[in-house]
Amino acid sequence: MLEIDPSLAKEKDKRGWTALHWAASKGHTEIVREPVSVPGINVNEKNNVGSTALDFAAEGGHTDCEKLLEPYTA
Repeated sequence: MLEIDPSLAKEKDKRGWTALHWAASKGHTEIVREPVSVPGINVNEKNNVGSTALDFAAEGGHTDCEKLLEPYTA
């Protein structure tokens, strides 16, 4: 779907979560890998309470997701 419409990776739900937030919170590395590779995606996007996808990956103990996201954070 991202190949057809990359802007989908930027969409947010009512809590400010992107697909990347959801994927990282559940440990779905195969999905985290896709938005990270889409040009223009803000990996450090914060939800309505200020949490990033990396925050959710770390909170859930999803180290594979953390490893994918950490290089993009500063």
